[in-house]
Amino acid sequence: MVGMGINYHDIAMTYIELNQFELARDYLLKSLGMFKKIGDERYELDAYLNLASCAAETGDTKEKTFYYNMALNLSKKLGVNSAIYKSSIEVAKIHQADGEYQKANELLFEALNYNDSLNITKSSKELSALQFKFEAEKKLRQLEQAKNVISKNNLAMKQQKWRFIFVSGFIGLLVIVISIAYIIKRRYAKNVIGKNVELMRIQKDLAQHTQELEVARKFAEQASEAKAMFLANMSHEIRTPLNTILGSAELLKSSCSDTGNLRHLEAIIISGRGLLKTINAILELSKYESGKEPIALAPIDIIDLCNELEIQFTPLFQKKNISFSIQFNSPKSLSLIISDEVKIRQILLNLIGNALKFTVEGSVIVKSQVIIFTSQNGFKEEYLVISVEDTGKGISEDKHRSIFESFVQVEQSSLEKTEGTGLGLAIAKRCANLLNGDISLNSIIGKGSTFTVKIPVTISGQLPVDNDDVQITLSKIQSLNEAKPITVIVVDDVLDNRKLIAHFLVETGMRVLEAESARETLRILDSVTPDLILLDLRMPQISGFELNKMLKANPNWAKIPVIAVSASMAEEDKSMVTNANFDMKLQKPFTHKELIDSVYNILIRTT
Repeated sequence: MVGMGINYHDIAMTYIELNQFELARDYLLKSLGMFKKIGDERYELDAYLNLASCAAETGDTKEKTFYYNMALNLSKKLGVNSAIYKSSIEVAKIHQADGEYQKANELLFEALNYNDSLNITKSSKELSALQFKFEAEKKLRQLEQAKNVISKNNLAMKQQKWRFIFVSGFIGLLVIVISIAYIIKRRYAKNVIGKNVELMRIQKDLAQHTQELEVARKFAEQASEAKAMFLANMSHEIRTPLNTILGSAELLKSSCSDTGNLRHLEAIIISGRGLLKTINAILELSKYESGKEPIALAPIDIIDLCNELEIQFTPLFQKKNISFSIQFNSPKSLSLIISDEVKIRQILLNLIGNALKFTVEGSVIVKSQVIIFTSQNGFKEEYLVISVEDTGKGISEDKHRSIFESFVQVEQSSLEKTEGTGLGLAIAKRCANLLNGDISLNSIIGKGSTFTVKIPVTISGQLPVDNDDVQITLSKIQSLNEAKPITVIVVDDVLDNRKLIAHFLVETGMRVLEAESARETLRILDSVTPDLILLDLRMPQISGFELNKMLKANPNWAKIPVIAVSASMAEEDKSMVTNANFDMKLQKPFTHKELIDSVYNILIRTT
């Protein structure tokens, strides 16, 4: 029905252009009926205005008055300033033609309040001209009446002299009224001009402000791009040495028999993996300037997570001579949950770090448990509840809300300065909220504080695979190598990375060749056809992407499987890896098991 109404309206407009106003009026009435049925008052307003224009062209004053009044009432209801302005002007003209000058002037002043600010100068001139015309016509009629009175008085002067005096006084008073009206009009026009000047100044200021905002937006976009590039490069530069650190620590752990050294190696591995997860989190969070951050749900063993954090923090608490423990107070069958490990780890790191910072003596106890609530209709709700209790100085009640804001720390005495930015609790609360949970605080001055986190989770019924058990996969690769000798080329411009990968692969019995560049790889391929190539992507001169493209283009090397080894997390690099026809990707830093599993999965498909 809307489309039919619009079609009728378009046909009417065509007839108006052809000066066939009667036909235009018929189609406008049809379109008006359509718009009234569907209640579309915007189109209805447009129809009234066009019907009034047609009536004006055909000389039908009564119909013209009716439609402009309808348009005026409807435009006021809808708040369409331009329509109010036009209708007010036209209705004012009608009142003026009928001699109703007061109504005409009231509508003119009302029209001034609804004219378009961008065209206010033009509109004010038009209004002033109309008003002056109305006032002039009014004055002319009044003067005409005065002339008639004077003529009559002249005829009757001889008989009624006192009437002459009365008429003269009336004329004088009329002149005074006209003079006052003229002065008022001049003052009003002056005020309008002043407002026009002020509006033009405001418009100029707005244009300048808009230009400044556009410049600021461009600078912000450039800064955002620079930040993203910096984070991507930082990730690559940290991941490359971290790969060697973690790999070397795993090698030392496998051959270490001293209990004390073994614990130190475990702390290095756990802290390194924590650093890796933090880097990943920073890169992910940097993508979301609007505050919408990704949720990565996966199975988490809370007991393992607690053990890792206890190993990581225990030396720090021992240094301050503070008792520290992490407890899981639910059955082990409930320890495997589905949630976002990065955010839960971030919550624990910040809450434990906060307790360590503000506790001088006593203890810090971390308790975690999975609680299951069952409603009357049998619906189960599962929550991970974590509490961090310390024996610090406590936090006053008036600070309980503000401490969760960014860059806020509890005020300390001048002799007790603490380090930090005041972001820890804000980050913990944000992570909890992202997981549809929250953090509460219970604190007593002089006795300590307890932070409690409650997060909805899902209990997983499948136990995680032991990531450190690689012996089974190693034995499978050894069997493949015994059936047919396997040759692998490790390509990386960093010596430590090559040696680490080579060390892990040599224990399988495979023949491992090393190349520090693409050119050296090509020289090896001239005499040896390997079963697998592990290829670093970022190398000087010829990158891993370019070398892989050369391999796939050569019929002799096209079928050699290639594993892309990369420390980059940049989105463009991920996309290039996906589109570059690699057989698999291995992200640095990787564990011993991840390397062995990747190699086995490739070999089992190609040998």
